[in-house]
Amino acid sequence: MSERSRVVALLNRRRRPISPSQRRVAEYVLRQYQDVAFMSVTELARAAKISPASVVRFATSLDFDGYPEFKRALHDIVRSELRQDERLTASLHGRLPRVLAGRVIDQELRNLVTLQSRFNISQWSEAVRLVVKAPAVVVIGFRAAATLAHYLWYNLRKVKPDVTLHTRAGSVTFEDLLLSDRKALLVLMTLPRYSQELLDVARFGKLQGFKSLGLTDIELSPLAPLCTHMLYTEVGETSFTDFLAAPLALLNALVAEVAARSSARAVGRLKQLDDFLAERDYLFRARRKGEEVPDESSAGKVVARGGRGIDAEGS
Repeated sequence: MSERSRVVALLNRRRRPISPSQRRVAEYVLRQYQDVAFMSVTELARAAKISPASVVRFATSLDFDGYPEFKRALHDIVRSELRQDERLTASLHGRLPRVLAGRVIDQELRNLVTLQSRFNISQWSEAVRLVVKAPAVVVIGFRAAATLAHYLWYNLRKVKPDVTLHTRAGSVTFEDLLLSDRKALLVLMTLPRYSQELLDVARFGKLQGFKSLGLTDIELSPLAPLCTHMLYTEVGETSFTDFLAAPLALLNALVAEVAARSSARAVGRLKQLDDFLAERDYLFRARRKGEEVPDESSAGKVVARGGRGIDAEGS
């Protein structure tokens, strides 16, 4: 069992439903458990932005006698030496100029390193199998996760038939699910601060008997208990913007795996798309000197010297 899995098991020892303050400290512990193993009650309370008394109650809710026993349990988990990925993450610190752009890029790099170090091959293989075997895939993501949902839909539909997209919350999403084949796979995405509308859709899908693949940040995410299968990807610090390099890398890998598992069909669909785009002249192509632009595709274009077709609107 990995260190992270042991921490998750530790946090799941709670005897009562988790309160908002306990959720904050649990999420902090899961993200920073190597630091928490050496923190005092006061330091953890300050970092998690809760009271010291709440930290103590959190420890006792996990069936420990108190905070010292909880901290010793974390010590046992992180006693090993720093792994290579952690040394790499540390080496990235300070390498880029300490302007805002440098800090953002640093965070994206840390998220990618964390994604690689915590990659769960069994979860991954099952997720790929689900997508490959599903007769239809419904991709759902609202708010900031709509960007991720659209990216997955746009690329997955190229290699797999019957892929649909929902990026706007509302009754139409529920209606479409109600009328859909229960063999379809739902792919649901939400990141902190977690869209309640997306969680409502996930809960509805679970009640309707759909299999579902969730994409979120940590095992304590409210999406996790609502999906039959999960993938996790680090998104880093809380900000008014989102760090999406790691989630996009994971989705890119998912599409590549699905294409590889059904290579003949994927190649056929990609060829069909490329032939269509070439026939309609939808993509830019540098033309040889003196080559004429076909009449049927010349609308909205001017011909520059050398015969190169240029979109009059600047594309």
